[in-house]
Amino acid sequence: MLKSQSIIVIDDFYHNPIEIRKHALSLDYKQKNGATYPGMEATSERNWEIVRNTLMSYINEDVSAPCPKSDGFAQGKFRIAVANDNKKRLDNVHVDQQKYSGIIYLTPNVLCQGGVAFYKHKKTGEVFFNKTVIQSKGFPTVGDDFHKRVLSYFKDDNNWDKIGEIPMRFNRAVIIMARVFHGSTGIFGDSMETGRLTQHFEFYTYDK
Repeated sequence: MLKSQSIIVIDDFYHNPIEIRKHALSLDYKQKNGATYPGMEATSERNWEIVRNTLMSYINEDVSAPCPKSDGFAQGKFRIAVANDNKKRLDNVHVDQQKYSGIIYLTPNVLCQGGVAFYKHKKTGEVFFNKTVIQSKGFPTVGDDFHKRVLSYFKDDNNWDKIGEIPMRFNRAVIIMARVFHGSTGIFGDSMETGRLTQHFEFYTYDK
């Protein structure tokens, strides 16, 4: 079973969301090598720890552990994706290494489409990544091109049932348990100003 805080939604998160959006749009965006998500990302020289700490205050467990990833994670980074990026994405459904993921939507409501969707693994009925899923029939086994085959498996809609979705709206923050099967929906627009603009945070625990 999922813990009670598998999904947290905070509306009207920033007191100055228009300024945050303007700052995000002023940054230099680049494609991240090897990224499975659509679009480009940019980091800011601003220190986002106060924002991250505010998000942490909504989580009822200790998420103060350092980032365990070898290449680290730029807390508060921004991502922009437009409609053409959708056809280049390497997965639809996915899970993440960290315990919780935080996303803040910075696209005006008049442009918003989709949000973040949640899925159930058809063969096992599981909603989060675990040994039951790994050991299920048809799940890729370790070997040549393992990573590529896993991405293909996660992208195949025949393996998943969509069970819910949190719609995006301007200045909405969403925190999710990152190992729940999930994926972004609604990749739209044709420019920085009309695309899907988001800000991202990660949270880690000492035992996971």
